[in-house]
Amino acid sequence: MKEKPENICEFGSDALKSSIFGLTIECPMHGNPSDCPLHSIRLLLLKERNEWVKSLSHEECETIYENHKECIYKKENM
Repeated sequence: MKEKPENICEFGSDALKSSIFGLTIECPMHGNPSDCPLHSIRLLLLKERNEWVKSLSHEECETIYENHKECIYKKENM
């Protein structure tokens, strides 16, 4: 029987934290813009990003996600 591969992103059913983790991989507008609040987080190893996201409170996740939505809106409407 094959062993189940280890999952680097273990947030269970927390969709918001999963979304935040995805944003730590790359900006949806591509790359890692230096003006992004997640810029320095994207420079961390995946395991460190995972731990950082897991340490966030729900309120911190909401703030990050709201900032992300506002930024995307601005960039799409430039």
